[in-house]
This record gives sequence, structure tokens and C-alpha cells, in this order.
Amino acid sequence: MSIKQMPGRVLISLLLSVTGLLSGCASHNENASLLAKKQAKNISQNLPIKSAGYTLVLAQSSGTTVKMTIISEAGTQTTQTPDAFLTSYQRQMCADPTVKLMITEGI
Repeated sequence: MSIKQMPGRVLISLLLSVTGLLSGCASHNENASLLAKKQAKNISQNLPIKSAGYTLVLAQSSGTTVKMTIISEAGTQTTQTPDAFLTSYQRQMCADPTVKLMITEGI
């Protein structure tokens, strides 16, 4: 996790190891990278996403990894740590019907 100070904001750039994230949902194979790409696209279409004092501003896929960038406004009281926020988001992604179908099919 790298934290960079920006005027009026704290930018928290997190590589959400969806190697960790999506590997928890799908086995390592070609379909996991397709799933990562689809999830990043779905997330990007709904940006920005605000929750728990953070705003998810960017989602990109790279192989089986989805990289997400969240920001927290300076002075904003957050209800969760960045890791807790992303763990919660991970659970939501794993509950996605597309992901569940791939798990059911043994992908």
C-alpha cells in the first residue's frame, strides 16, 4: 500500500491483490484473467463509488489482478480501515452472479 499526500486529500493507492481477490473466487487459469477484466469493466462503469468514508475512483485489470484506487478526503472520519473497506468490497465481488457461476463450473 502506498500513501501519497495530495493537496486536501490523502490518496491511497492499493493494489488489491485480486490475485488474492479473484484467486479466492476462481482457480488460476485463463478464465480468471477474463473474469478480472470483466469485473474491472463492471466496476469502472459505476465509478465513482462512495462508501465508508472512501471513494473508489479507478479500477483496472492486469492478468488475474484488479487494481483499485480509493481516496479519502482529508478530515473525513472513516468508519473502516482501507483494508477492511476492500475486504468488504471483495466479498461483494465474490457474490457477483458471474463469479458464482464460474465457481460452480469449477473455473
